[in-house]
Amino acid sequence: MRPTSREAVLELKNLRLKYPNGKEWVISSASLEVGKGEFCLVLGETGSGKTSLARAITGVAWAIYGCEVRGEIRILGRKITEYGLDELRRVVQVVNQNPYTHFTDTILKEDLLGHAESLYDTHYAWRVVERLSESFGIKELLAKPIYELSGGQIKRAAIVKALIGNPVLLILDEPLMWLDSTGLSEVLEALARVKRTGRALLVLEHRFLPLLGLADKVVLLSGGRLKRVDINECLEHAEEHIAPKSETNTFRHRQHSNSTSLSRAVMLKNVWFKYDREWVLKGASLTAEEGKTYVVYGENGTGKSTLLKVVAGYLKPVRGYVVRQGKPIYIPQVPYLFFTEESIKAEVEKLCKANRLGPNCTSRGLKVLERYGYRPEDVPFSLSWGQMLRLAVLTSTLIGGFNLVLVDEPFSGLTYSGRMELARLLSEVPATKIITTSSTDMLELFEDAIIMRLENGRLTGFRQALQARGYTRLSYQISRALYGDPHC
Repeated sequence: MRPTSREAVLELKNLRLKYPNGKEWVISSASLEVGKGEFCLVLGETGSGKTSLARAITGVAWAIYGCEVRGEIRILGRKITEYGLDELRRVVQVVNQNPYTHFTDTILKEDLLGHAESLYDTHYAWRVVERLSESFGIKELLAKPIYELSGGQIKRAAIVKALIGNPVLLILDEPLMWLDSTGLSEVLEALARVKRTGRALLVLEHRFLPLLGLADKVVLLSGGRLKRVDINECLEHAEEHIAPKSETNTFRHRQHSNSTSLSRAVMLKNVWFKYDREWVLKGASLTAEEGKTYVVYGENGTGKSTLLKVVAGYLKPVRGYVVRQGKPIYIPQVPYLFFTEESIKAEVEKLCKANRLGPNCTSRGLKVLERYGYRPEDVPFSLSWGQMLRLAVLTSTLIGGFNLVLVDEPFSGLTYSGRMELARLLSEVPATKIITTSSTDMLELFEDAIIMRLENGRLTGFRQALQARGYTRLSYQISRALYGDPHC
């Protein structure tokens, strides 16, 4: 059953959702209509309930999570309770934040074809895969292993797999997460192509500015409620609150210093590193001085994580050498991997014991964290993405005494205001910071940082063109207007 041009694909009426044993309704009153070919952009701060909204629409909220769901959810005019779960999966597909969760086979072609053959006969299955792969520009990638695909490529492949069953509604959860500039362009084009097919799109995204040109409708999920947003009004309101800055102060780039001063925290000299036969670092050199902030920009796959792991001592160079005078700590791109214990108190106890920081370390550390809003009994894995990152930085620097902090892509998954807050925290902590990013949007967050580029295995000074000047400040002001300002 396909929608006509006038028919709503998705209808929500007074939707309410509460998790088992939950005291509060995560979604307390949500009404929405999305039509054929309509791109609906859903905004909301971390923890506002965007993922819960997607779970409700796909039926997994009550079928898997045991949630209490009230109100009406209709797809093509039918209540979702009238669909079997298999039938519902055919008409509604979700592309997750982490696209790798969609694939089970090593080779992309085998995975896509196997999925298609579960739905169609072999001949037609291949026609579907071939047509979609050509349409979305991944045909030349079909023979590649999944793990060799770039961020933009794997996101496009996940969209292709979602479309194989010919759904009428496609839900995308943070589709721009972890993308560099190239990947961003690729995914934006893929989303525009999906829209042209006439399918309805529901996109949940923090990094929303690049999507505004595609969106037909923008709604905000806040306080458990959905409300329509006039984004033009918010843009005008945001621009009024941005004080003009001189071009010279927008970025204070300084070229990398070859100083061998005693104040250096770490020095890399002509470092080479490879996995199997492929060289990732090819003579990278860096001298990071105490207390300064270094931002390393590079597209996905250029070796930024490898660089940080070499600095931290997790990886040993094949050639060249590393001299550390600081005490390094590596904070991975996915903050869940940083924590191991069942509570913040247990994390602090383990940190104090492992670093022999004395008998009063735990109590002193917990008092520090309480000033930032963390409770000893809080479970790290239940915190939001931004809260986990802040906790990792705070425990490392203010409790653990690490004075060389290596932070890998910390801004993916955060709202624009969350990025500003994390950047402010990183600027304030007493440590040398080396921070990687694959997005030039993030460079403006660090006005006093030394900006470098990792390309072809080497680090060079990097002066980003000022075409994005004001972008981050504008993003921050829009977030303030959306999430906490009555004007919007």
